[in-house]
Amino acid sequence: MRRLLLIISALLPLAVLASACGDATGLGTPLLQADTAVVLRSPTSDAGGPSGIDSRSLILVSPERPEAAGQWDFALRQSGTTFTLVSAPAALGSSLARALLRPSTDSFDDIDDAPRRRSEYSEQPVTIAVGSTFTFRSRQFATTYGVCFNYGKLAVAALDPAAGTARLKLLVNVNCDDPRLTD
Repeated sequence: MRRLLLIISALLPLAVLASACGDATGLGTPLLQADTAVVLRSPTSDAGGPSGIDSRSLILVSPERPEAAGQWDFALRQSGTTFTLVSAPAALGSSLARALLRPSTDSFDDIDDAPRRRSEYSEQPVTIAVGSTFTFRSRQFATTYGVCFNYGKLAVAALDPAAGTARLKLLVNVNCDDPRLTD
């Protein structure tokens, strides 16, 4: 009996740690945050305002400002009437930890999960158009339990080249390393 209690006491912290980190094995439910009206403004536009997203928590940022250094995942760029989303450069020269995008052929509502394998994403800027959908992985970040990624999806709802703006629909699972994007 004592041996059984020792085994349980040794495994219990591991189970708590896995569930606290958003274990994708079904120990918990996805913790989803959504915003259907994110507006990004190209830094070349006269509109001003944030051009980037911290996809870990759906916070809009201005990557062009020093205080946002290392605190963003994707930024809107515009060249004429063409818009692209670019990933933040990798911190400390490690491209393994950077945020990544992946175009999808599924509608926003039909995307149930994001790929976990890095090889399924692109580091290159991605051209966006109204109706296009993507899955994404946030940049790597540290927690008290180790390092994590968050996964999400986005859809392009509207583009306004004259104003230099893009309106996006976003959903992110804020559980650590949990690629599930539906309840």
